[in-house]
Amino acid sequence: MLLDTLIKTAKESFDINQEKLIEVIELLKNEEDVTKEYLISKGIPEENTRGIINLFKSLNIVHIRYAYECDLQEGESEIAGSLKEECIFCENIIQDCNYHLIKELYTLKDTIIKEVEDMEKKALEDVMDNLYLLNFEKLKGELNNIVPFLGSGVSIPLGLPNWTDLISKMIEGLTNPSDTEQFEEYIKEGDIFNAIDILQKESLTYRTEDQIKSFIRDYINKNFRENLEKEYHNINDILELNSDFYVTTNYDSALSHYKNKFSYPFVLNDLKILQELYSEKDQRIIHLHGIVDKKDSMVVTEADYERLYNDEKNKSILSGIMASKSFLFIGFSFTDRYFVDMYKLLRSHIGGDHYIILADLNRHKAQRIIDEGLIPISINVKKLKTEKKFANEINNEYSQRFVNSLKVLIKNLLK
Repeated sequence: MLLDTLIKTAKESFDINQEKLIEVIELLKNEEDVTKEYLISKGIPEENTRGIINLFKSLNIVHIRYAYECDLQEGESEIAGSLKEECIFCENIIQDCNYHLIKELYTLKDTIIKEVEDMEKKALEDVMDNLYLLNFEKLKGELNNIVPFLGSGVSIPLGLPNWTDLISKMIEGLTNPSDTEQFEEYIKEGDIFNAIDILQKESLTYRTEDQIKSFIRDYINKNFRENLEKEYHNINDILELNSDFYVTTNYDSALSHYKNKFSYPFVLNDLKILQELYSEKDQRIIHLHGIVDKKDSMVVTEADYERLYNDEKNKSILSGIMASKSFLFIGFSFTDRYFVDMYKLLRSHIGGDHYIILADLNRHKAQRIIDEGLIPISINVKKLKTEKKFANEINNEYSQRFVNSLKVLIKNLLK
């Protein structure tokens, strides 16, 4: 197949990986008469742009036309199919005249577009079971009314642990073996509040809320990967969903950090009225459980949790969101008691159908999730074939497989 030859040659001759190559094809396939400058303006490095265009030309997968300006006509421009044509202004052959400024224009041929679309269709079939196809199509049809709601799973590739693992790192503050054993049991059960309660009562290091929050803040600031390439995480993919706003329980600032246009992150106390979210259209980011930049805003203990969800203003804002929007939960586990309790609390006030993306979901667990009012979409992670180059020091192989599967799913949602 022509696409196979294209991918292989791009890697061997120009050291351009498949993802970068497909990114260029995606930019080109719905456009006509694209210039090199256009691709560079879309974030494709100039050296990659030159290599890919030369490769496209050598394999004859682009139509080429020429935009030219004629100095004799004060820079007026025209388009020609060949440089051997006469200039309509000065009547000289375009390529033989020094009066002309020429740019090549590229349009992909239908054959390569068809091969890429077939490849992407096959990729979706590989990462999602047919059992969830109707749920996927329903989500796709409602995408304009979806608010992504992100959990700690999306920050794992950025060097941060999930919520349970983060709390477990404070076990060093316990010295009594009995306390340590009970703490580990609570962590295993996902009972975070009781694990924190042991820390506060039995640890000298993490006895106060301030000490616990300081540990969490310092750990996140120390381990957060600020400049990780986008092939290794899903933050950029999620931002491509182009929601009016995003909600997260994460303390880190990954969403605002990786956003091209910085959007100041909100905690609920910053939000005066719900209408601000709907009117701004600025992809505002709500940190439901606080953010490390505002340590006092962080919801960590059971007392914090109760204050947040029992506050009438907060309940009103969350009710307003869930009454008019559907959440798309990403990066949560339905075996996490912390998430399940939070979700049930939210839904008890509002109801409605919401979506959740999970990995390797079996039918029995899927039915339990449906009974809770969530519409599940399962992506294959364990059985997804992944090139060895992705199993590196940045992410373990399973984590990278999840990233790759979610990339495919989101790309198909946006078609």
